[in-house]
Amino acid sequence: MSAETLRQQLEALSKAAREGQAGAGECAMVGPKMLQAGIRWRVMEPGFLKMYIPLAKNAPAAAAQSALVVDDQIGIRAIVRRILEGRGFAVTEAASGEEALSLLDRRKDSFALLITDMLMTGMTGRDLADRVRFRHPETRILFISGFTDDPSVQSGILPTHAAFLPKPFHPDQLVDAVAKLMA
Repeated sequence: MSAETLRQQLEALSKAAREGQAGAGECAMVGPKMLQAGIRWRVMEPGFLKMYIPLAKNAPAAAAQSALVVDDQIGIRAIVRRILEGRGFAVTEAASGEEALSLLDRRKDSFALLITDMLMTGMTGRDLADRVRFRHPETRILFISGFTDDPSVQSGILPTHAAFLPKPFHPDQLVDAVAKLMA
């Protein structure tokens, strides 16, 4: 969707909301194009429209899938959570490999995606990934790290259905890496 088309669609929907007429008809007219662009909205009350606009551009919305994000930095977990939730993932966070394994022990099904920092206090991301893969071989794994000294990263040798994304990364880079892994 072009920027001008998006502007026109938003203008039409917000005008209808201001006039208290943003109902099924307006949503049916404007909705498909905005949904295709990844934009969601809710009419809170007449005159007020709440918009949910994705952080990343040109990325298809993910199906409702689960992701486990493991990083010892709360800020990184929060950013990754926000990006993934914007793409339709149900996200669970853990601050360590040990916490992640404990969450897995209490969970009935597997996570579709594991995003883990390579270097954390205690268990490394690689060790965590190996343990998760032993239990759930279908889980896709995205390693993230600001340090690329790990031999598997330097050599480019990663487990099957795994990828590496260096920190810092742009939201679009994370979305692209996840889309490739989940394809």
